[in-house]
Amino acid sequence: MKTYIVRRLLQMIPTLFGTSIIIFFLFALLPGDYIDSNPKITPERAAELRELYGLNKPIVERYFHWLGNALQGDFGFSLQYQESVTSLLNKFIWNSFIVAIIALFF
Repeated sequence: MKTYIVRRLLQMIPTLFGTSIIIFFLFALLPGDYIDSNPKITPERAAELRELYGLNKPIVERYFHWLGNALQGDFGFSLQYQESVTSLLNKFIWNSFIVAIIALFF
């Protein structure tokens, strides 16, 4: 039983890695970005923000930068909510747990 659990945990690593690659690249390949969604922003300010947030770097470089930070527990900064993703997860994860527990029993 112990070897089964260890084997399943080891299988989880490439699954999470592959899933993160697919999701990151699908979002990165969408046309536009968060900065483009603001019609009032000047092109100079947009270029400045892309430089600040690293959106002008190649996709592969951005992915490995994100992955390195995520492995250290830093999931980045939400541009939409203007706070860290970790604090957002702490706020919203409990709703997911409640729904999962209710679904488990009903």
